[in-house]
Amino acid sequence: MFTGLFTFTRSVTTQAVSRSGRRAAFAALALTLSGCGDLLVFPVEAEVEEFTVPGNPYLHHDGAPIQQDSVPPVELSLNGAMPPGKVALSHLEFFLTQTAIEPQDDQDDLAFLTGVDVYMQPLDAASGLPALKIAEWAGPAEAGADSVTLNVTERYDLTQYLHVGFRLDIRTRGVVPYDDVSLRGIAHFEVNPI
Repeated sequence: MFTGLFTFTRSVTTQAVSRSGRRAAFAALALTLSGCGDLLVFPVEAEVEEFTVPGNPYLHHDGAPIQQDSVPPVELSLNGAMPPGKVALSHLEFFLTQTAIEPQDDQDDLAFLTGVDVYMQPLDAASGLPALKIAEWAGPAEAGADSVTLNVTERYDLTQYLHVGFRLDIRTRGVVPYDDVSLRGIAHFEVNPI
């Protein structure tokens, strides 16, 4: 919290300033200085494009572990310009899609998963930005589960990653699914413009 003594002087100008405008400006200044800038935080979502986790009934029945890199790296795009300030991931969700459900009686679920870790990698290796573990989920998933919500490991300021571009490396734990399972996701970010 910021403490200190401030003296506000009033200068006379030919341009009139409304009393409510001064109050709003003073309130914003007071919130900013008191550390309450979090009131200005707003959410932004980015879609994680659909991907498929390859399955195999023989490996599934043998309990073969799923390859950590069974999901290809995913690039995210936050549409529109991001305002200056801090951008942090609040949570990440993955859920089943209908693409890999064949034949009609196929009942895909996420019970094959026991854990997921997500790392953020800058697209420009010369940027000097490190890979960050940004989210994790520890299962196992229940039978019939069609979605998982990953917890954020730490609220990193990801602004520099947004400027250079980034990809998500999704590392899975569990057993090979019985058949192909298709998923997509949503990354939920919080933007603080101050």
